[in-house]
Amino acid sequence: MENYNYFCRNNKYLMQKLSFSGHETFVCKQYWLKKGIDFVRQKGSFNQESSVVSLGVGKNMVVSIKYWLKSFNLLDNHDNLTELAKYIFGSKGKDPYIEDIGTIWLLHYNLVKTAKATIYNMFFNEFSKDYNFFEKEHITKYILNILRDLDIKNINTNTIDKDINVLLRSYYKDETSKDIEEDSVILLSELEIIKKEKKSYYLNYENKQDIPENIFLFAILEFLSKDESTVSINRISFSNSSPGRIFLLNKHDVIEKIRLLEAKYKGIVYSSQAGVETIQFKKSIDKWKVLDDYYNS
Repeated sequence: MENYNYFCRNNKYLMQKLSFSGHETFVCKQYWLKKGIDFVRQKGSFNQESSVVSLGVGKNMVVSIKYWLKSFNLLDNHDNLTELAKYIFGSKGKDPYIEDIGTIWLLHYNLVKTAKATIYNMFFNEFSKDYNFFEKEHITKYILNILRDLDIKNINTNTIDKDINVLLRSYYKDETSKDIEEDSVILLSELEIIKKEKKSYYLNYENKQDIPENIFLFAILEFLSKDESTVSINRISFSNSSPGRIFLLNKHDVIEKIRLLEAKYKGIVYSSQAGVETIQFKKSIDKWKVLDDYYNS
């Protein structure tokens, strides 16, 4: 995995570490996350040679499974399970086999927001602002320009290229693929965020009705600063790592979902005064209770 420490002068990013590669060119399969988490719960170590036998996959896949667990915020920096991992995949996990589309949207949100796999954060926060239809080369040039603007030296273009290949394969469901069985277990392709028309890819803004409003509310509550009770609709819709940005929702979609939440939860109030639209939280809402309401319904 190639890492770069940087500070972006234009404030698009905070001081953090950029990480590229680590996936060994494998996209995340739907059953990998539970397999990896069960392995961790049984005190397994990804660094031991026995992990190949325990996980039943090749050595490169062992590395890839660990990479995806960290990228989805299911493993912390000390290889311990996160609260999210326990909630979804634990002994009383809500959706250990990832049978609910809401879980995949939740994982997608964490993949982009936590930025442990930099390419996804850059793609959904930056690239998507400027491109709807695009070819792979457009992403390559865009990412390389960002890295050069940050004065990062010795950029490995081959590494960036592999990251982009995995990103596109992760989200694009190829209906013409000859290996239908293999492609059917690619986790993020179920969201159909990226589609293809002739030689160009495009971002799909048409299927956002399947984003459960409770998953959206969980993302809002994670996005808010501590003790923040009022936030503008524009910030939820357009800011980097906002729910609107990550879920590819336009402002109208955001307001529509907030209206649904307003009817469901007392204390949530949509307001439009003097041209300023906001969502107000009149009382504290527990984000995990919001997920409970979704999975227990």
